[in-house]
Amino acid sequence: DGIPCGLITEVFGPPDAGKTSFLCEVMRQMQLQGGIVFLFLSERKFDLKRAEYMGVDIRRIIIRHPKTIEQVGEYLHDVVQSIKSAQKKNKKIGNRPALVVWDSLGATPCAKELDERRGDFAADQAAAITVLMRRTQGLIADNAIAFVMSNQISTKIGVTFGKKTQAKGGYAPKYYSAIRLEFTQIGKVRAQGGKTGDPWCGIKTKMETVKNHVGTPFQSGEFVLDAKGFVFDRQVEPIPDFLSLPTKIVSGDLDEEEEFE
Repeated sequence: DGIPCGLITEVFGPPDAGKTSFLCEVMRQMQLQGGIVFLFLSERKFDLKRAEYMGVDIRRIIIRHPKTIEQVGEYLHDVVQSIKSAQKKNKKIGNRPALVVWDSLGATPCAKELDERRGDFAADQAAAITVLMRRTQGLIADNAIAFVMSNQISTKIGVTFGKKTQAKGGYAPKYYSAIRLEFTQIGKVRAQGGKTGDPWCGIKTKMETVKNHVGTPFQSGEFVLDAKGFVFDRQVEPIPDFLSLPTKIVSGDLDEEEEFE
């Protein structure tokens, strides 16, 4: 069980539904297993302070900021080459799993959209995503890399019956993803003992497995999330005043062995 290596996992849903919390938990679990974590940030609003509060060691994350869908593919290729190079220098790295998290597909434009000021780029974006998904599938399968991407939803125009929303990016993400997880916020929660009028401290969210090629599909569950992540064997906590982050963030290649000691 869990996020499979060598396959694509898509996490999608509306804003404030728990997608980022899930990504942070996946990164934390990968680090607990001694894995290498790469974070592709297109949105530029990923809260590293909260990720650290959730238990992610942000000093051990290799961060990239792709500007286009095409650049995501270039960075992924660089990840594979960096891992292979590091494995030659340090054989201990060979047995360590690797995770690439991309936040997010829906917020990343295609190259043509950046080059031209006006126009409808939906078709160009869909074509770029199709190429990326096809190449990504091969790269991560050959190198046993777990690839998790977040995505937003949009409203279907002219739909009267059935589901009125869909994940962005066209058909390719749906086809190439082995697992697709949909998050939906179904309520808000206060800290333990909170009264009416007290500030909200978290959300209640529903996660549904709408596609699963490695396990049973169409399973769902409801969870409570606060600033510290998933609430299981503890109480909901008030939102803390975060301290300033350390300034050192790993953003280079996997060339220095001390990054993997």
